[in-house]
Amino acid sequence: MKKIDVNITNKEYGFVTVSVEDNATEEEIKEAALREAEYGNAVYYNNIYSVGKAVRKYIFKTNTTMKDYNYKKWWIDGDYVREICVSAKNISEALRKYREIIAESECYVSISDNALKCKDPMYIDTPEGPKQTGYVITGMVEMQADDGHLSKQYVDLWVEVLTVIDTDFKEE
Repeated sequence: MKKIDVNITNKEYGFVTVSVEDNATEEEIKEAALREAEYGNAVYYNNIYSVGKAVRKYIFKTNTTMKDYNYKKWWIDGDYVREICVSAKNISEALRKYREIIAESECYVSISDNALKCKDPMYIDTPEGPKQTGYVITGMVEMQADDGHLSKQYVDLWVEVLTVIDTDFKEE
């Protein structure tokens, strides 16, 4: 049997990688994580919420703009939403985690289920043709008007999604 590395996502510390046999069960992977915890590698069994061989790291780079109909009355900083890194099994799960993080962050942007469902693809032009690089997602944020009251305003989140792979540092 050959050994493989398995990424284990931990709520508090992010990724931890453990080595297991390529046919290891989920229970064996959790046991390996517990052994890592004993060695001080910051993995705690009850905090593990995603175990799998296909977990990926995603980086969300967001540019925020006002909707076309209200950009003259309202202004928002393009960097309003900071760069966010999440780990997930697929892009759908990563987008859900992204939504949770920005809703709980200092910017309080909310993204509805419908907005996630109705997101538009974002493309760049390449010599080979258009290439999708992310999504445009509608979000809602409360903004303070000149008279002091809060007003709910819709924004476009231009989200570039990058998938991170581990670098192989073996020199030839």
